[in-house]
Amino acid sequence: MFWSRYPIFKLLLAYVTGVMLYNFFHPEPWYAFIPMLFALAGWVLAHFLKSRISWLLFPRWVGASFLLLFFGLGLLSSALYLNHFSKQSLANGNHQYFLVEVESKPQDKERSIGLQAQVLGYLDKSPEGNFKKAEAKLMVYLQKSVEARSLKFGDRIWLNTRLNELEPPGNPYEFDYKNYLNLKGIAWQAYADSSRWWISTSQSGFSLIRFSHQWQDFFLEKINQWRLRERETAVSKALLLGFREDIDQELMKAYSSAGAMHVLAVSGLHVGIIYLMLNKALFFLQGKAWRRGLKLLLLIVFLWGYALLTGLSASVVRAATMFSFVAVGQLFNRHTSIYNTIVVSAFFLLLIKPTYLFEVGFQLSYAAVFGIVWLQPRMERLLPALPTRLLRGLWAITTVSIAAQLATFPLGLYYFHQFPALFLISNILVIPLVSILMYYGIGLLVFTALGAISMHWQSRSELAPFDQLWQNKPGLFSDLEPLAWHDGLSELLVAGFDLLLRLLNASVNFVEQQGYLISGITISQLELGLLYVMIVLGCHWLNSGKRWRIQGALWVLLFLVAWQFVENYKWNNTQRITLYQTNAGLAWGIYGEGKGILLAPRKLLQDEDALTFHVKHHWWAQNLKAVERVEWLNADLNPAHANQEPQLLFSQGEILTTFPSVVTSDFWLVHRGKPDEKLPPPAKAIIIATTETDVLELWRAYAQEKEVALIEILKLPQQTYTRWSSEFAAKPALTYASQLAFE
Repeated sequence: MFWSRYPIFKLLLAYVTGVMLYNFFHPEPWYAFIPMLFALAGWVLAHFLKSRISWLLFPRWVGASFLLLFFGLGLLSSALYLNHFSKQSLANGNHQYFLVEVESKPQDKERSIGLQAQVLGYLDKSPEGNFKKAEAKLMVYLQKSVEARSLKFGDRIWLNTRLNELEPPGNPYEFDYKNYLNLKGIAWQAYADSSRWWISTSQSGFSLIRFSHQWQDFFLEKINQWRLRERETAVSKALLLGFREDIDQELMKAYSSAGAMHVLAVSGLHVGIIYLMLNKALFFLQGKAWRRGLKLLLLIVFLWGYALLTGLSASVVRAATMFSFVAVGQLFNRHTSIYNTIVVSAFFLLLIKPTYLFEVGFQLSYAAVFGIVWLQPRMERLLPALPTRLLRGLWAITTVSIAAQLATFPLGLYYFHQFPALFLISNILVIPLVSILMYYGIGLLVFTALGAISMHWQSRSELAPFDQLWQNKPGLFSDLEPLAWHDGLSELLVAGFDLLLRLLNASVNFVEQQGYLISGITISQLELGLLYVMIVLGCHWLNSGKRWRIQGALWVLLFLVAWQFVENYKWNNTQRITLYQTNAGLAWGIYGEGKGILLAPRKLLQDEDALTFHVKHHWWAQNLKAVERVEWLNADLNPAHANQEPQLLFSQGEILTTFPSVVTSDFWLVHRGKPDEKLPPPAKAIIIATTETDVLELWRAYAQEKEVALIEILKLPQQTYTRWSSEFAAKPALTYASQLAFE
């Protein structure tokens, strides 16, 4: 049986359960010691009562004690990592001067420079201004300036500001940035303009991460010396060094739509290619134990050396850890189970940082690895031995892509709400190119760094004969500046790398332009879990038969279909008015019967990225078939149906309908406008979205006087007002806001 062959899975499952319990329910940290004490008591009793316990029961008793121990370890490691044992409070407004240490590279945001930092202490408000130590992580946003961009890892700066707690998402189904940072141990944020921060000390002491960033910056500069086109330079930096900040949004979208986003994030694919390259290059270190030990040492050194070049990003650290365990397993036992090796590496990472469990990259990486290890060999055996090496290679790439996609597509639906239907084609085109580019690019980087290739570009005036020859050959290399004749090797190597990069980008653009990206998909955590249950049962049935497995998979599929039907019925028979808070201003969504209207400022309607971030995830969750977008001010909602009773949509004192004669209306939507006695009150309700106390009091008095319901939508859960109307269910599909009715 699987569980008896791989008991390490049970211990990892117990540990993961403890981590999840702590992060979801936040028990007191000392609760972690309770299961550990029970485990200790179980061992003690087993020792003294061994002769009286049945030989069948004894192993289970000891096994249960181990499970309790690892469950407690999960609780304890989460509490320690999140620093919940610390009693230090940084309550809002108590302090103003904080000493913090920079822990990330500054990144350009829309209106500021963002970076992660560690609070080292603060000055209290005593007359002496005593310095007190503190421990907390926070996001710091600084006013854009050259000084802010030049901050390095390890710099210590003083902030004259207030720490603010992170805010939860302001809109339903919006990305939970607060939870995302909380899982990294970050609970605070602060902003300071250029006059309210200054450097205390610069890069004090040795730091491995700072050393890693310095090496990454060094090699990034070497890539700049290759003088490739802007896009090829950006892809080179992402592919070889994991630096993605220079990639434009259009290219990023193309890779995402083609299902090749993993190419731009240095992770298991890239580290795996490095591992295979090194393993083959060190083929001569076989046989004797000292040779195999030296090979292991070199493999680990080179793997972690590459991790240093990529800035020790989380994805590379995970991949390097995994392949380090694989290398150790191969040294000590050639027949060791790859499953045990993978699980031990995962446990090692989770022991150091338990919140890895909730990071998308960790989940995708290990899901893909398990899919490849478990499914790919079985799928590859479905076809008989192919006659040529090329066909065998294509079939191997195909089975690897299908296995990895099958193992990760539920996570892709859950987190990214899309599925690239042409993933197989993109991977067949991309993976061979990426493999060649990795070998080629790393070699080029090494030679460039060692000075083996001269990158001294000379002026065109010195190269007239060559320049004329170059200009007569436009095409892939026409953007490269000419090299001196003695730099012919440089020209050849860089131009060859440039050719491969352009082929990679062209392949991705070709797949993306086919338009087979299925987007707008939303699944719940329950549906995510059921999809994996169905996949596991179905794959087990294909591998070893047994009718109950395929029957279980079909029952799960039937349940998922029924669940979707119930959800669609619920959304189609419920009327909702939702308020969205965006950087462009407030927006209203009016929904029912699978359709709706969005009333929004022009700036939001013209910004698809902002619309997706703040609003569209809510649309996808409701399975809306069509949403009419209407500019918020001076909008004519119903010009073709003058015989219907119009709605009076009201914002900041402006009526949002152009009907010349308004007698009655069902409801008003109000932002900051004040009551107007000249207008007839609505028949149903006034829905107001303001936090201004004086305006709110006016509307409360007006609603009480006119005997109209006042709905303060900012105080409602998820800012959504929902009422069931059986009368509305019998009406035609929602087309205009005037068809909404409320009980």
